[in-house]
Amino acid sequence: FTLALLGVAAFLVWKFALNEPDNLTDAKEGLGELSDTAKDKWTDLDFDWDLSDFTDVLDGLGDFSFGDLFNDDPKLGDNSTLSWKDELVQPSNGGLHLTLLNALDDTWQSEFDAAVADWQESDALVLTAEKVEVDHTCQRVDGVMVVCSGNFG
Repeated sequence: FTLALLGVAAFLVWKFALNEPDNLTDAKEGLGELSDTAKDKWTDLDFDWDLSDFTDVLDGLGDFSFGDLFNDDPKLGDNSTLSWKDELVQPSNGGLHLTLLNALDDTWQSEFDAAVADWQESDALVLTAEKVEVDHTCQRVDGVMVVCSGNFG
């Protein structure tokens, strides 16, 4: 299908953009004219874009809540199964007690250790990390958080 689409596109360029050139010289002239026309049209649009500077890409999004994008997610379904179980949350004994199953491969161990150390600074968390076999499928385990290095988007 892709090859057919490219063939049709090439024919349309040859027929309409290059005015049916008979030889390579005519085709080169047609491409030059097409390029000049495209440059003129682009200039006429008067875009003032600096594609090398993305420092202001998030300007104007200060009040936007990205989390609200998922409120009506049809794929979410019933989220009650993902709520923390009461035995894991102990408000008078350090907050959330969570076991992390470290199923990461060796390339992510330093990042995992740094993240756990950072989260351990909170009085609201008590984290216990257990190293388990590498699992790129990231199979869910009830009552714990599996940390894996699969590519999930």
